[in-house]
Amino acid sequence: MRVPGLAKAQIACDQQKNEYRSFLMEKLKATGYTSSVGNHRFQQSLDLALGDKEIFYQQPRRFYYPELPHVLFYEREQFAWVAGIEEKNR
Repeated sequence: MRVPGLAKAQIACDQQKNEYRSFLMEKLKATGYTSSVGNHRFQQSLDLALGDKEIFYQQPRRFYYPELPHVLFYEREQFAWVAGIEEKNR
């Protein structure tokens, strides 16, 4: 059960987030930006800024391995061998 004040604050935060998203996307659209034409890394930065994605840093318990990319899930297309393994496991 939510506390009434907390629910009210959540609604206000959601409204602010939506207003920011609308403002930012409107300004970008006015410059000619569309997500289908834009740079993949810029789109990722927008997703982070708008709260649609999150950064996941490695948090090892025993051994830190430097310079690993901060990726939650890799795209299947990055690994040609995945289809072969899945086929063998069917």
